Amino acid sequence: MTRHGQVINHTGIASAEAFGTPALSTGVATVSPSGIASAEAFGTSVFTLNILPSGIASTEAFGTSVFTLNILPSGIASAEAFGTPAIASGAATVSPSGIASAEAFGELLVTYDQTVNASGIASAEAFGNPTFNAVYCHESLHNSIRAHFDSNTSIGTVIYDNMQEDVPDSGLWVRFSVGTSFSEQTHCGHEIHMRKYGDATASIFAPILEGDGAALELVDSIRTLFRDVTVGSVVFLQPNVERIGRTERWWQIDVVCPFYYDDVKAYPDAYTPSVGAAGTVESAHNVIRAQFKEQVADVLSLSVQYDNAELDLPDNEPWLRLSILDGDSVRTSTNTYMTTGVVDVSVFVPIGGGDQQALSVADRIVNAFLPATVNGVQFRVPSVTSVGRSGRFWQVAISCPFKLNETS
Repeated sequence: MTRHGQVINHTGIASAEAFGTPALSTGVATVSPSGIASAEAFGTSVFTLNILPSGIASTEAFGTSVFTLNILPSGIASAEAFGTPAIASGAATVSPSGIASAEAFGELLVTYDQTVNASGIASAEAFGNPTFNAVYCHESLHNSIRAHFDSNTSIGTVIYDNMQEDVPDSGLWVRFSVGTSFSEQTHCGHEIHMRKYGDATASIFAPILEGDGAALELVDSIRTLFRDVTVGSVVFLQPNVERIGRTERWWQIDVVCPFYYDDVKAYPDAYTPSVGAAGTVESAHNVIRAQFKEQVADVLSLSVQYDNAELDLPDNEPWLRLSILDGDSVRTSTNTYMTTGVVDVSVFVPIGGGDQQALSVADRIVNAFLPATVNGVQFRVPSVTSVGRSGRFWQVAISCPFKLNETS
């Protein structure tokens, strides 16, 4: 069939009526194959074929197409995952800006440093800014609180944890620190429900012998900024004011802003939330060290100092110290005893580089010792605490409680 000099060859098609009535325009024939599953049904066409992929299950359904189809991110199996496609001039471009969360792409893999890898996605950047909350990500928690403070204040000099910056000669300045103190499991079931507590502390320094009026004005603005507010998933309570007094050539007032953060995590596939089996102290220590080596030290390739072992401290690299502290033993029944203890891990990073690397390692350690039973050793909810400067390193401590059942 020809019309206006356009020829349509529909090899293998019994009649042109199989398409419905083609819509032809001058110089180009546009076919809307409503209900056609595949472009192969057209055979080899001698005209330009423009197909809008709305509702098409897969780009593979077209076979080799004669138009440009750009689907971002590459590797997505279905265009429907993006919602309503945005079609750009001259090409079909699917824009995933309307995706509510990264979960729309399938199952996520969240690693210790919160790198997001989804099936078929080349990089986390393909999502833009994911809206999911990473479980127990202390690094992200600290960053969100700092961002809230930084974007809502206009202080000349603010020094954050493990950052080296010159203190001004005059005027107000602030040292802002974020720390978590302890964590607890709030619910038992098929998921781990956790709540961790902490404080954001703004230490305000005013020049000595110049009064405290300007400092107290800043105190009130910080109290208002953090009083009964929610930042992301972090719930702040009522801030407290602590008069520290003279600190060298400064007058210091602290604003302490307590907060808590609730989180939920499924039990790791390799673990079972069962009661610990019978064992010994020696076997428990070996299980803990093996778990730490496999899940943390070998993965991160960091030097570790174990109890009563020698280690040459690196000059300008992070390193770890693992100690296992045994607690009290009690008799729970005839010839049955329960021993409690704590896995104490310290992360050391060089001074002056911030605390992000230390918190990232801490997240890895926390995920390795979440509540579960590993070869008879039953772990509880870990806690992370920023210790601060320790010699020529910045220290972050992780406490992982455990218990062990023994029989005799």
